Amino acid sequence: MADMDFAAGSMLTVERGGEIDPHGDSEYFFTHDIGPCDVPQTSSTTPSSDEAGRRAVSAIQVRGPVDSDIRKSDRVRLPNGVLCTVSSEPTIPKNPFTGWSPFVYFNLTAVT
Repeated sequence: MADMDFAAGSMLTVERGGEIDPHGDSEYFFTHDIGPCDVPQTSSTTPSSDEAGRRAVSAIQVRGPVDSDIRKSDRVRLPNGVLCTVSSEPTIPKNPFTGWSPFVYFNLTAVT
């Protein structure tokens, strides 16, 4: 069986960290594209300890081609320029009867 194809999906740019400096910061230098991906977007609010009380958090659940090169340590730039971090381990669901894997699934959280 073929992988699922998201013909109307979006191409995402993955930014993978390189060397880590003595302060623990990573300089992102390696990029590649994955997709097309299904990128529905939702928003929610989360409690914050600052005086504003609450802040908006954007949570994005992405489905992409099975062969997508994505890791939890990556950052992803959406087509609109928003930078996100991969907030879950990429998971490839598998049909228990046929072994077919339709897509890779991972969550993104916007960098604020």
